[in-house]
Amino acid sequence: MGKDYRRKKGKFNITRKNEDDKKRRSGASSGDPSWKSDPDKYTKKRTSWQRFLIKFGSFMLYFVLIVGVVGVLSVGVAAAVIYSYSDPELLEKLSEQDLNMSSTIWALDGNGNYVEYETLYSSEHRSWTNSEDIPQCVKNAAIAIEDKRFYTHMGVDFITSAKAVIEYTATKVLGGSTGNIGGGSTLTQQLVKNITHEDEVSIERKIKEMFRSFYVERNYSKEQILEFYLNTVYFNNNCYGIGTAATYYFGKEASELNPLEAATIIAITKSPAYYDPYTNPENNEKRRDQILYEMKEQGYLSFEEYDKYINAVPDLRDKSIDSSSGSSKDWTYATDTVFESVVDDLMNKLGLTRSEALNKMYTGGLQIYTTFDIDVQKIMDDFFANEENYNSEKYYDEETKEYIYPQVAMEVMDPKTGDIVGIIGGRGEKKGMLGLNRVTQAPKQPGSSIKPLTVYGYAMENNIITAGTTVDDFPLQLNASRPWPSNFDGTYSGLTDVYKALSYSLNAPSARVLTMVGVDTAYEFAKTMLGLHSLVEEDKQIAPLSVGALTYGVTVQEMTGAYTAYANNGVYTKPRCYAKVVNYKGETILENPVEKRVVFSEQTTFIMTDILEEVLKVSSNGRAARVNGIETAGKTGTTSSFYDRWFIGYTPYYLGGIWWGYDKNHETDSAISYQTRIWGKVMNLIHEKKGYSSGEFVKPDGIVKSSYCTASGMLPNEYCSNAPGTTSVKTGYFKEGTQPTKRCTAHHALYVCDASGQIAHDNCPSAHLAIFVSPVGGVRTFPIRVKVKDAEYICPKLSSSLVLYNDSVLPVYMNLLDGGEYPGIPYYSKSAYANTLCTVHAPSGSPHIYTGPSGGGSGGETTPPDDGGGTTPEPPTPEDPKPPEVDDPNTDSKPDDGGETPDI
Repeated sequence: MGKDYRRKKGKFNITRKNEDDKKRRSGASSGDPSWKSDPDKYTKKRTSWQRFLIKFGSFMLYFVLIVGVVGVLSVGVAAAVIYSYSDPELLEKLSEQDLNMSSTIWALDGNGNYVEYETLYSSEHRSWTNSEDIPQCVKNAAIAIEDKRFYTHMGVDFITSAKAVIEYTATKVLGGSTGNIGGGSTLTQQLVKNITHEDEVSIERKIKEMFRSFYVERNYSKEQILEFYLNTVYFNNNCYGIGTAATYYFGKEASELNPLEAATIIAITKSPAYYDPYTNPENNEKRRDQILYEMKEQGYLSFEEYDKYINAVPDLRDKSIDSSSGSSKDWTYATDTVFESVVDDLMNKLGLTRSEALNKMYTGGLQIYTTFDIDVQKIMDDFFANEENYNSEKYYDEETKEYIYPQVAMEVMDPKTGDIVGIIGGRGEKKGMLGLNRVTQAPKQPGSSIKPLTVYGYAMENNIITAGTTVDDFPLQLNASRPWPSNFDGTYSGLTDVYKALSYSLNAPSARVLTMVGVDTAYEFAKTMLGLHSLVEEDKQIAPLSVGALTYGVTVQEMTGAYTAYANNGVYTKPRCYAKVVNYKGETILENPVEKRVVFSEQTTFIMTDILEEVLKVSSNGRAARVNGIETAGKTGTTSSFYDRWFIGYTPYYLGGIWWGYDKNHETDSAISYQTRIWGKVMNLIHEKKGYSSGEFVKPDGIVKSSYCTASGMLPNEYCSNAPGTTSVKTGYFKEGTQPTKRCTAHHALYVCDASGQIAHDNCPSAHLAIFVSPVGGVRTFPIRVKVKDAEYICPKLSSSLVLYNDSVLPVYMNLLDGGEYPGIPYYSKSAYANTLCTVHAPSGSPHIYTGPSGGGSGGETTPPDDGGGTTPEPPTPEDPKPPEVDDPNTDSKPDDGGETPDI
């Protein structure tokens, strides 16, 4: 076999050459070119790598062509989808931003027909600033820092968005903070977010925002979008829109802003609280400088202007000076009230910002149908504007060097519907718009006016008490070494009935009944059922709920509304100042229906009303609140140091609540409950105007009358009607089935010496029976001596074996008490007290009770008690104060803080 010379890697070889020669000799034409007759000879073989690259290149070419075609089709489809996207609701929201249609407030005339009451159109209160009034420097500042391609993109800046995504991803991978990375949103996208209030972080929301942005750009010009944005963006401090921001931060119109001021305000938008120029001036300065730099770089500022403003300091408004401009228009408190109420509901129910709500009120063409009665409101406006209707009370403020006069707030309602028919938020002639409304915006301590709400009503409804239930007007505890609670006149009445305890506004009985109800129960009931929403957790204690010493207080509107439960036969009716709001298209956008809930039975309501009628009979101050010829009921309230005075009262027709006092705590005239006098005058005028001259509270079925003893709450026995002291026999109303059925066990008879009138002992020659009270719950005791009006006649039934205690002040039954405990002692001073041991006849060393003539004066057991019969060491006896003269037994006790209670 011949040798095969073959070159590697496919190059020329001998074998191949011989084969080619054979082919030529076998007949190949000598005239053809060799490359044509034998093409393979002249074809260079490709390597495997070269063949792979050629195939891959072909694939990529086809792939790019296919992707291109698909891409073109996708872009077309996406464009079609974007172009076809529609959001009419968004356009409507935008179109309503710059309406310039006045709104109208309607009120009821004397015939119950709606008449125009107020028109809202004042341009100086519009929060909207038209594009032509926004200086170019403000627009440039916003564009330079937020969206420099604003005029070239179609709603979404994909370059900025891509950079934001890359930066966010890189930062996340490196474990850095992403808090300061911008989101790549254009001004159009930010506008969409401001209008829709949708800002959750999600892909779906972002895509929807992009579609909406394209949609906005298709329907509005760039100038319109800028106008919308600058009027809806938030600038902190409750400033929405460039107009309010210019006024708040610089005290000027938006049109007057210069580039430095524009940069200062626009800097806030990134993070309003963080870049607030008042609270964080350094943060604001850094971003402001960045904005000025971008304005210079993008050609909005010349180098000279940049040098001027970058080194300047903005002249912010002095916040201690009111920047609000004066107004030639004065609103009544009725207009103020309904305005704020509708604004709140536009925000809470429709999701508007306050700026949007205000703008809608002034320029949205709304028709607001209120509950106000023009006749009632005019009576109140005229009365409270007239200084002759006030007393001369005032005090001189050393700090301001001015005389300060008491303020007043009053609301009148129809309790059946909750409709507010008249309202006054302050003393004197009303000036301006949206001033302080003390009915709705100034919580105050309610004092004893809270008792029917947190204590007695619930207890009566749940049969814990009746009007005849006996409660002890006696302190519950020591508070800073003083008895608590105390009463207005510094005394305690002792055993009394609920009827008197509430009508005379005694504090200790209220606290005792509250302990029967339970603090948590009373708190939840008042807050959830009676609408006292200003109560806070700190009020969940005996003192706040029993005597009204609340942490922050409650408003006149809350208290007046709560009393609808009594004025409306047990049905609480939420106060409302408007019925509905209709937009410029005639569509009802807000409805405010009557809200009711049953709180008490008609029987409970009638009995409570009967007691509250007594409030207006027991004193001159109470009588001043009565409406002529018409049954009237109500409750006063007075707080510590007479800072706040209240009266909430009602007739069969109207319910009214009033507060009287100083804005800053200062003592009012302690001798006069002036609030009841004002209430009576105003309500008499209203009832007269409305033609009401008679009326009474209707007694429902299920009510019975019964006599009872106030010392026990039981049916009177043979002693009750002749008992001395403060107890008596009364006739009152009861829910059927709760009236007393058993005879009194409290009143009983003991022998008293004929000569002294004191408890007779075994050395007294003669005696007669006298009536005393043995409290059903046992003899009261306290760690210190407390003076009580009925103390002289309190004495339990005595055993003949008991060694009587011998003291001129302390009673004979002291040996029955634990050491260190004392019963009440007489309130007044006298030579001899009925329940002390006879001082005319000398007792033996271990005196016992007189058992009658048959005993020869010494009858009965003389064996001392198990403790040896010794007497308890006599505690020091405090001086008996002279009873103060009390003009008004209905004036309430002061909420006790341990240091301001009257002397006992």
